[in-house]
Amino acid sequence: MVSFDRRPITVVSLAVALTLSLPVAAQQTLGAINGSVADSSGSLIPGVTVTAVDEATQLTRTVISNSTGAYSFVNLPIGSYTLSFQRDGFNTGRFPGIRVQADRTVTLPAQLALGSVSNSVTVEATPLLNTADTTNGYILEHAQLEAVPLSTGSFTGLAILSPGVNAELPGGTGSNSGLGNAPIWANGQRDTSNSFQLNGVDGSNLFNGKSTSQVGSSRVVNNTGEGIGGAGGVIQSASSVYLAIGNSIPTPPPEFIEEVRVNASMYDAQQGSAAGAHIDLSTRSGGNGLHGSLFGHRGTNFMNAAPFFFKKDTGVPESDKNPELHRYIAGGTLSGPIIKDKLFGFVGYQHLHVSDQETGDTEAAVPIGLSDTNRTPAGLAALTNNSFAGPIAENGISVTAGDWSSNPVGLGVFQAKNPDGSWLIPNDNGHHPSFFSPYNSFQTGTSTFIADMLAASVDWNASPKDLLALKYFYQHDPNSAPFAISNVRGFTEHMDIGSQVFSINNVQTLTSNLSVTETLGFLREKAYSTNDQPFAPGQAGTPAAAMNPAFGSTFPGLTIVDTLGSATPDGLGAQTLNIGPAASSQSSYTGVFQNRIQPSASAILTKGRHAITFGGSFSYTQLNVRDERTGKGAVATPDLATFAKNWITPYSTNGFVATTYLQGDANRYYRANQTGLYVSDKFQVLPNLTLTAGLRYDWNGGLTEKNGRIFNFDPTAYSYSDSADTISNSGIIIAGNNANGTHGISNTTLTGRQWGIAPRLGFAWQPSFADHKVVLRGGTGMYYDRGELYTYLSPGYAAGEISGGPFGISQTPPFVTEQHCAYSSSPYGNTSFLYDFYIPICGAGTPYGPDTSAYSLATPWGSTRGPGPSNPSAADITKSLPNAAAIIAGAQPFTLGAYNPANKLPYSINFTLNLQWQPRNDLLVEIGYVGNLGRHQVIPLPFNQAKIATLASPTHAAGVNKQSFSYGYTVLDPNTFPPICVNDPTEVNCQYGQMQQNYEGGNVDLRVPYTGLSSESETYTAAGISAYHALQAHLEKRLSHGIQAGVSYTYSHTTDEQSALGLFYNGNDPNNLRSGYGSADFDRKHVLNFTYSYTLPKFYGDGTLLGKLANSWSINGIAIIQSGQPYSIIDYSGAVGSLYYSTFDGITNPIVPLAPGCTAKTALTGNNGAFYNENTGTGAALKPSCFTIPLIAQGSQGVPIGDAFETGFTSGQRNIFRQTYQKRTDASLVKVLPIHDRYTLRYTFDVFNLTNTSSFDIPTDNVSQNEGYNNAPEYSTDPYSLYTKTPGGLGITKHTIGAPRQIQMALHFLF
Repeated sequence: MVSFDRRPITVVSLAVALTLSLPVAAQQTLGAINGSVADSSGSLIPGVTVTAVDEATQLTRTVISNSTGAYSFVNLPIGSYTLSFQRDGFNTGRFPGIRVQADRTVTLPAQLALGSVSNSVTVEATPLLNTADTTNGYILEHAQLEAVPLSTGSFTGLAILSPGVNAELPGGTGSNSGLGNAPIWANGQRDTSNSFQLNGVDGSNLFNGKSTSQVGSSRVVNNTGEGIGGAGGVIQSASSVYLAIGNSIPTPPPEFIEEVRVNASMYDAQQGSAAGAHIDLSTRSGGNGLHGSLFGHRGTNFMNAAPFFFKKDTGVPESDKNPELHRYIAGGTLSGPIIKDKLFGFVGYQHLHVSDQETGDTEAAVPIGLSDTNRTPAGLAALTNNSFAGPIAENGISVTAGDWSSNPVGLGVFQAKNPDGSWLIPNDNGHHPSFFSPYNSFQTGTSTFIADMLAASVDWNASPKDLLALKYFYQHDPNSAPFAISNVRGFTEHMDIGSQVFSINNVQTLTSNLSVTETLGFLREKAYSTNDQPFAPGQAGTPAAAMNPAFGSTFPGLTIVDTLGSATPDGLGAQTLNIGPAASSQSSYTGVFQNRIQPSASAILTKGRHAITFGGSFSYTQLNVRDERTGKGAVATPDLATFAKNWITPYSTNGFVATTYLQGDANRYYRANQTGLYVSDKFQVLPNLTLTAGLRYDWNGGLTEKNGRIFNFDPTAYSYSDSADTISNSGIIIAGNNANGTHGISNTTLTGRQWGIAPRLGFAWQPSFADHKVVLRGGTGMYYDRGELYTYLSPGYAAGEISGGPFGISQTPPFVTEQHCAYSSSPYGNTSFLYDFYIPICGAGTPYGPDTSAYSLATPWGSTRGPGPSNPSAADITKSLPNAAAIIAGAQPFTLGAYNPANKLPYSINFTLNLQWQPRNDLLVEIGYVGNLGRHQVIPLPFNQAKIATLASPTHAAGVNKQSFSYGYTVLDPNTFPPICVNDPTEVNCQYGQMQQNYEGGNVDLRVPYTGLSSESETYTAAGISAYHALQAHLEKRLSHGIQAGVSYTYSHTTDEQSALGLFYNGNDPNNLRSGYGSADFDRKHVLNFTYSYTLPKFYGDGTLLGKLANSWSINGIAIIQSGQPYSIIDYSGAVGSLYYSTFDGITNPIVPLAPGCTAKTALTGNNGAFYNENTGTGAALKPSCFTIPLIAQGSQGVPIGDAFETGFTSGQRNIFRQTYQKRTDASLVKVLPIHDRYTLRYTFDVFNLTNTSSFDIPTDNVSQNEGYNNAPEYSTDPYSLYTKTPGGLGITKHTIGAPRQIQMALHFLF
């Protein structure tokens, strides 16, 4: 008969037990100890009483060794334990200082000698071998954390200590670095595939899945809401929610952390829902001893090295080469007993304040010669005509003083002053714009980063069999930057960021062989950006006084794409001046608020030689997207001349800017559920052989939206009649819970399987012939990853809409609409005035085109605010799609970004083989192989890419949109400037009519598979594959003789078709993914890191004055050497793939091919590109002569005769170049000064990047061989009349990865 313990069931037990049937990842904040007991001859001893006592809280557990001499403690709180072994006829064995770590099992074999129980023998043991499972990873405890110098204190700086894990170098200690959380790539997985947990609560975000507080590489930031480039090549990533989302991840400082765990690969079935690294943090708890600390950190730029590109930037004054920095931290901790042996508490608080000029200072391009004396209409007209004489003459216009006088907004901003009396638009300071510094003004300011953090915990040992822990963490870390989104003062951007985590953990030992753990967690994270508004439309006495207040009280910002004109350095392209929020930026008034509730439960049942773990978890996540960009607008004009004429451009690919006004409700309230169930068995086949077998079920539910504002595309539902030129069904579907939802469609719109079953199998064998000093481990398993994220719903960018990028899906039709000046570039419509013959212009007095005099800088979206959108049905959307006739007249097609509804969950298959050797008590050597294969990787793929049309195989052959030729450019007659005749440059017969100029260039919009939808429409599709193979080695020396050290080395190769570093598809033809298969963007062939701590021996007695001064000095450090990441040269200006996207390619980064005769090796110069000399043209990393344009011959692939400019895609050549090695050494000099038996001072002198070694970003990989993105070139037989053979920036490095040498000091008072 089975009897049950009838003690009361706790509330937590009841609440969480109910979730076992609603089970995301199991939460592990506990560890285990197991082993066997033998006599001196090696014979196993049953019936031994084994007692484990927590040295801090006196928690006591007791078990009896079984018939095979084996014993096991499960679900032990982390900490140090003393184990004792007692049996009649044997001396008592006592093993103190056994560290229990979360999610790890310590194997402690004991050997008892014949004797008496009353005789106690103390044994010093340091078990380092993992004989229990196949998990590969790393654990750092509190004392070890203090020995690793961390510039910002971020735990991600510790993750790289695990073999197979790498990250970008730390970016410094300034405001742009924030909390310092880095992107993590673990064993070939993307940086979106990691899990971050604090006290058992998942802190990963459903926004973009990333962990970055700062991004230092220029190739990642495109259209992510990044700030305007700062002085010295600094990327202002802190202003972007997308790039700085890591500042919202709960990040306790080292003083609050008990333990950091990194499970990098081959973890068992208890962990899932992410295929990358599982990084878990546990905050500290109290014990029976009263302990506390007061601490402070201080750092300034006084002893710092000047950043490399600040020194190289000739536009930065000498006094500002080393930007000012002030950083201080003040905090304290207190822990101890509330009730001895029963109730314990811990509390910690830290305040961090950073102010600096790294991103506070800025450079800008202002009109050449602008000064105090020429801001009159006549003076400004002279400036304009001096720099823009060419464009003015080419466009047949003139700029006069009268133009400026009749332009109250334009004249107003040039004559406006800041509150301190300085000009709103600063004067030309005389600096000659150059390649590394194409600016002629410099302004100083101060950026700030402030963080307040609080941690608290209460632990209650209700009984040895019932433990309860409550933990709370609070973090608020806002930042501000004066020039993040504007080149002029007054528009400081503010990012409000923070998080909170609360958890309840209950551990119950129900019987001697059954233990249950229940956790209930709550998480809140936020990141939301705003900017200051120094004046409002219609506000008297300000530059905006003449603006129409009917469109709201927010000044939209004015963007002049080209401010320098003829003074622009060769090859650099237009230099832009943003007066207020940039028209190409979308960071302000956007953000996310994530709430998560997460119950979980697990149980461990030991039965004979089996340790069976089972349980599950469930999470309900709210991702509330706050997007207040509606009711605000953007205003852009091509150059200073059009600005003077009071003209705006509704859209231009030159600068990718638009003049639009968004209306509607862009806020979204997404919901997602995740469930994980698992069972795992550790079977002790033999005393020295363990098999682990597990099965896991993961369900990662798709996103739903509270009001059903999710739409998608179903190609099977699309219906279009070529002959009637009628779209009867757009194929667009709306979520079923929308009031006008599509019948039969789910609330997520997804149809693919969002769940998976993942088996895991592993072994650990400790061969007896190796004297129990060697363990061989191996295994294989499947690991599912979350597929759908919020940023997987948006196109990277789309023609005519500034609303691409991370928040694009919230800002696009049908739920949000845009108001702008209607225009057409088509010769078959009401053709607008086209500045430079391809940029549409609206405003009074244009040389030709329709009357658009209602539009100006004062009324950029017209004089009347139109109605906002309703809640349309799919049928309503169908009616709004343009048919072929409308497209021919220049209508804008509908742009769609979505997560492919047929997607299945991404997954990887992991396999490992690993050998551990412990030659002595304090040394562990580990070598092994890790591999994995990824499937269903999510890739942004255009589904409506234009097809090739030829005379033999026309597209849409039966209808008005029949196309027999393929072209993305519209070639103009060089004399009269209208388009030439298709396939007939002589214009004699014009059999096929004039060349089209569709909204997205050429006849692109008429050759798409789905008429009415943009060629740039894309779905994030689970279609990619990846592979990873690595040899890994790790050596760890535990503390002895004052020395502690660790070395990890990984030799690996990661390949894939897309790496998800940014928003765009990086490769060749996206319809042929295999053509882009190559090294992953984050691949690093070699990664070597070394940590060390050396305490000098004591020279004098501790009680003497000399002893106090000379004793207790130590040196700690970490060194990293790693390969650079691979890269390709890309060009989306039309120089690659124009046949498919013209110059409007806003969704792919196509690869520039090597020229015949060149290889990836011979294209290199041997330089790193950072020392490029613009006077001699030497020092670039790449040879321009080794790159070419993939031109398509006239008459082939449907290209008409007379069009010498069309380009296609290349094949292969993705990521064939590699960034230079990255190196960094950080070191700390530590002095510990005992003041009293209970009081100690610890002084730390930290030097980050000790050798001041500069590690460089990839050279400029984004070139524009069609510098002005001109989609309407004049007829020529020479394609290089449009293209340049020496694109600006090619192979030239302008950014560093990591910071220069920085110094920080800290003082801790401990008791």
